[in-house]
Amino acid sequence: MLRDRLISSALILVCLTVLIYVDAKFLPEGSGGIALLPAVLAFGLGTAFEYQRMVAASDRPIRKTPFLIAVGMVLLLSSSPLWWPLAGAVYPDPCPIGRIGWPLLGMLAAVFALVSVEVLRFGLDAGSPIDRLAYAVLGLIWIAMPLGYLIVLRQLGQDLWGLAALLWLLAVTKSADAGAFGAGRVFGRHKLLPRVSPGKTWEGLCGGWIAAMLVSWFAVLWLTPNGNSMNGLGATALPAAALGSICTVAGLLGDLSESMIKRIAGAKDSGAILPGLGGFWDVTDSLLATAIPGTFWFASWANQS
Repeated sequence: MLRDRLISSALILVCLTVLIYVDAKFLPEGSGGIALLPAVLAFGLGTAFEYQRMVAASDRPIRKTPFLIAVGMVLLLSSSPLWWPLAGAVYPDPCPIGRIGWPLLGMLAAVFALVSVEVLRFGLDAGSPIDRLAYAVLGLIWIAMPLGYLIVLRQLGQDLWGLAALLWLLAVTKSADAGAFGAGRVFGRHKLLPRVSPGKTWEGLCGGWIAAMLVSWFAVLWLTPNGNSMNGLGATALPAAALGSICTVAGLLGDLSESMIKRIAGAKDSGAILPGLGGFWDVTDSLLATAIPGTFWFASWANQS
């Protein structure tokens, strides 16, 4: 189990490292993030597929193909500003939509598309169209919108500022996961919320918080000195403490909320495509919860870069 977990994690890290290197070194100015889009789409669509499957297992079916297309719409529209430089133009930063508004526009377009499908199919299929729409829109808010804001996060600031912010958020979020897993296995005695997730303990939560704080602090030291790409944050303890705490609490909520759906669906893992890790949603659960608060947290500092 642990061996499979390490192998799957290593493969994901290798693939992400290659995409990050290409994104940092070989793309035109202003289009940084396009090289990461395949990974965002893969994990977004994979997570959405597992979500709709577990919702269906709990007798709340939604339309699979329209839902997956809607998720893809949100992610692709969120990346819209990245395509201007590839066409030889410059994205107009004074544009009222800005960059942070594109995931919202993608959400509106996706919801309109889902409603259109239900209108066209009304009376032809069993089940309630309102129920299908409710669970599909919940999936968009839960999965597509946070990943759309990760694309926005990559676009913040100048040069590689956004990439540094994205790596910082990823590292802190997943270190909280790893710290909680390790501390829970070694020291776990007191259950956190056994009705939802029997394996979560208060000791694991503390271990995850300590790991997140340490990794966040090392990120501050690495990314801020000597006018580096995150110099607007300053090498102080405040950014490390703030982001470490945000990722610990939000990531735990993301993990527990996925566990709740798994309990309802009677599933141990969201999928089996990643040996030792489970499915896509088992990997993205905490990140989906930290993406939006993390993006807005970094956005408040971006103008200082």
